[in-house]
Amino acid sequence: MVNFIMAMKAYYISLAAFLFIGIVSSFAEWNSMRRLLKASRNVKEAENHNLIKQMKLGYTNAYKLNYGVNNTKVFIEKYLAKNKVFKLPSAFVASLEEKMMLLSGISCLVGILATVYMGKSPQELVFVTGVGIICVLSLRLCGSFFSSYALRQQFMIYMVDYFENVLQNRLHNHKKDSGKIIPVSTVGPKEPKLQNNQNPKEKAPANTQTAAAQTPEELLVEEIIKEFFP
Repeated sequence: MVNFIMAMKAYYISLAAFLFIGIVSSFAEWNSMRRLLKASRNVKEAENHNLIKQMKLGYTNAYKLNYGVNNTKVFIEKYLAKNKVFKLPSAFVASLEEKMMLLSGISCLVGILATVYMGKSPQELVFVTGVGIICVLSLRLCGSFFSSYALRQQFMIYMVDYFENVLQNRLHNHKKDSGKIIPVSTVGPKEPKLQNNQNPKEKAPANTQTAAAQTPEELLVEEIIKEFFP
């Protein structure tokens, strides 16, 4: 049996590597989503999480440019796609568990064919098959246990509620306050500036006053006086 295990060493090493990558990727993606959910529960003070800071800034800019955001869920999904795990996109890391499970299944089939080709005993064939099935089932169980689907849905609920019921109202009220016009009645007329040696109670000179309009009779009397009394 030991000789058989050494002959199939590459098969067992590959299964172990697939199992390790699948478990680590599932846990890392689940932990990243858990941290996001924890920050979203108190999003007003979540300034220490870079992704939520980017979401808030992007939502504010989109609201100001487009006078609103039509689909908040799509906006959040766009930023969730930018989330990084081990400097890799979170969607790619989340898909590693399924990829490793598929590779483990293919390796199991290859191991079975190699065992049959080498003419090994039925016990050895059952052993190879059992190890492959255990690896696939372990990845499946790990993916179910560290599933981030529920965390993702809760995160969407918290963020949609914050953006639509808190941040939108705040931006709307800020826009109304910044657009206020000062009534004209509150601005008094400017008083004329006085010279240093001029008393404000003194009347303006007579030559600066506008003369009242004269009637035709008065003009006629003035012409007669000028003609006979030059």
